[in-house]
Amino acid sequence: MYASLLYGVTRTEVFRAMYAAPFDASGKLLFRNLFLAEEFFNHAVLICGKYATLPCFYSAREYIPGSATDSTVPPSVVKSAAEYKEEYQGFLQAMGALLAAKEGSTPADAVAFMRSISEMPKETAAVSRKQAIIAYAKKHVWLHWLGRLADRQYRRKGLKAVKGMPSYPCTFSTPEREAIVRAIRATK
Repeated sequence: MYASLLYGVTRTEVFRAMYAAPFDASGKLLFRNLFLAEEFFNHAVLICGKYATLPCFYSAREYIPGSATDSTVPPSVVKSAAEYKEEYQGFLQAMGALLAAKEGSTPADAVAFMRSISEMPKETAAVSRKQAIIAYAKKHVWLHWLGRLADRQYRRKGLKAVKGMPSYPCTFSTPEREAIVRAIRATK
């Protein structure tokens, strides 16, 4: 199961370290792909430590047609296509630097380890085939109905999980939410 840490609560020093790592010494951003950025920040939180899983639902996102995720190259392509090699190397360099600084390993060893982590799990043939079919359907006008059907199914599955929960700003209160707030306040 995948649970994003991107929108989680982090300590200020961890936040600063995470957001400084994707830049080189001259201030140049090492990678720009949104999916790699999400993967980077999830790994960075784990590398920096202080990670815990809360025993309750606390985050949901919805797919928005036309959003940046529609035009962003999928990570599987960035990690394997020659044209994105520099971007993927920048991602690995940033991850490796963060890990090497935390663990005291060499940058080369840290990059090799992060590469092995980043490349698993491999997408299954069934998932790749489904993604290829949906991408094909969205490209051809006469198959747009199939793309819309896939989008509707995706939204319906996600909406079942959060049915009845309001969106931003967070106005609902549950015992679980209050326990989270108390835990955060107790760690100050």
